[in-house]
Amino acid sequence: MRAHTTLLFIDTERVLRADLPAPDARDARLFQQTRGGMGLSEAVRSALGLSGGCGRNVFVAADEIWGQQLTLPAVAVGGLSGAELSGALAFEAEPLSGIPSPHAAMGFVANGAPRTDGMRDFTVIAMESSVRDAVQTALRKAGGKLRGVCSLKDLPARNAGGPPAPQDAGSMPAPQQAGETLAVQEPLSEKEWVLRCAKALMQTPAAIALVAPAPQRISPLRYWAAGLLLEAAAITVCVLHWKSMQRIETDAGAALQGLRAPQKLFDELRAKNETLKTDLKKAEEQVATASATLDGAAREVALLRVRLPAILASLAKAKPADIVIRSIQSKDAQTLTVEGLSLEAGLADKFAAQLETALNGEGLRVQPLSKTAEGIAANGGPWKFSLQIASESATPRNEPAKPSVHSPPRSGGRP
Repeated sequence: MRAHTTLLFIDTERVLRADLPAPDARDARLFQQTRGGMGLSEAVRSALGLSGGCGRNVFVAADEIWGQQLTLPAVAVGGLSGAELSGALAFEAEPLSGIPSPHAAMGFVANGAPRTDGMRDFTVIAMESSVRDAVQTALRKAGGKLRGVCSLKDLPARNAGGPPAPQDAGSMPAPQQAGETLAVQEPLSEKEWVLRCAKALMQTPAAIALVAPAPQRISPLRYWAAGLLLEAAAITVCVLHWKSMQRIETDAGAALQGLRAPQKLFDELRAKNETLKTDLKKAEEQVATASATLDGAAREVALLRVRLPAILASLAKAKPADIVIRSIQSKDAQTLTVEGLSLEAGLADKFAAQLETALNGEGLRVQPLSKTAEGIAANGGPWKFSLQIASESATPRNEPAKPSVHSPPRSGGRP
């Protein structure tokens, strides 16, 4: 019988696999082997070979997953969506984890409510997205679905709620012999720890930071293939119409020749024939228009794919410490809009100038669109601003946006 859930615990010395028959199972089948210097994706593939197939749902816990607690202002992250908050945490974690934010797969969980000093703590983990994708591919080939990757250090301690164990929290005892692969007859404390980990991983809302699986990507080749199919279908319809028209004309000619039908009937059939020819021509024009539209869409996808990495890298490099990027939105194929908050009025213009210098070689220009004082601090800040990043041919150069204040100054503040 296929397991419902498979847990893979991977530390520096060994790989432990646990198969659970149900989400609320009170027992688990355990398998283990030595890791032997394998990378994370190789260790996952090796663990899948310990027993036939795997569970429908798979969680992976490894000790090489980077993790740390980060603190951000609660007012800055309060209105962010999950994806926006993940991007902000990726920028903050990049200098600590050493993983570039465009190539980082992130997981996070908030540590309780905001603090009294206006800050909020998050437990953040990160790994290379390419490693996450390799693990996800291996599980999909085995018939399982990746539910998440976490740090082994974030799992419940082995001695929580029971007698002390000689291992550190989240660690696992080594196998009896090097290279040995077998079904482990473990003492009850080992299974209790595995079941406690399973309960924590499947808890809703999440209590442990998990790197989510990569979303299914739609390749531009699919659009291209769909366009070809539509074009082939349109041509097929046109050919069928043309053959139908030929058949009608032949039948009409035979009827006129054999029955000596009145000329009026012949003229009506010819008029119908001409109408079908006109419809055929219109259909061919529509096919040509659809083909041109698909070609334009393919060019726009290629342009975004080339420029987006350079734009994201320049944003990370040029952003001052007192600026928070809140969103990056696509206006069209050649224009992006960046919105954020600045503690000082002049930082937004400085950020725009530095960003335009960084993107000069990419054929892109940066324009300040708006800058609005929120009126919270004594100096009128923070300042909400928006910038536009567009190709040089798309947008004329404008003067920097002038600050404006929508909120009245606080009582007791500066005049």
